[in-house]
Amino acid sequence: MIARAKEFESGASAGSSPIDYTVEDLEKVTFKDQREIESYHLVYSSLAFHYVEDLARLYREIHTSLKRSGKLVFSVEHPVSSGPIHPGPEWETLESDGKERTIWPLNSYSEEGWRTTSWLGVEGVRKYHRTLETYVKILLESGFKLTGLIEWSPSLEDIAEHPDWAHQRHRPFFLTHFRREAMTGRVKYDFQCDSFNLLYLSVTVNPRKPGSFR
Repeated sequence: MIARAKEFESGASAGSSPIDYTVEDLEKVTFKDQREIESYHLVYSSLAFHYVEDLARLYREIHTSLKRSGKLVFSVEHPVSSGPIHPGPEWETLESDGKERTIWPLNSYSEEGWRTTSWLGVEGVRKYHRTLETYVKILLESGFKLTGLIEWSPSLEDIAEHPDWAHQRHRPFFLTHFRREAMTGRVKYDFQCDSFNLLYLSVTVNPRKPGSFR
């Protein structure tokens, strides 16, 4: 993943890299080094936090690393998507009033914990399901202030362009949070551009070892 990121970087700019790439375990990573305490303007993560079990600990670490006016922006798989166990997370078709209707079999929503599923063709991927309430609660308890929340689903304009997305309007697919003041993923990117510091957290799943990070 880092090698791929560096390929994009080399194609976009010349000279020395303004990006510091490191690989760490987000279940254990800390930002208590003097250089990182209150050093970032923005922490951003895309679809990584639902692989972390002790998310409260990670939120506290991120809060420590943000400047007083800093922001945390992240997206996760929506809890409605990650919740189902029996049956598992898969679309089903039911016949009603002589018509076939596509449904999402939501169950076990309040039972937080690990789920094993497939993701982008990879079997045995482990994700940690938690409710929307828990996501918000532990963020507030970590000292953040909620400034925005989006439950993403395709718009009618999206569906006009991508008709195969129509069934995704039956349930929100992603959840995006915007937090102020104060993300396992295991990959940490430290962007330092002039006076603006950005910390980006992401993950990759190792298909040779289900449920692990690489």
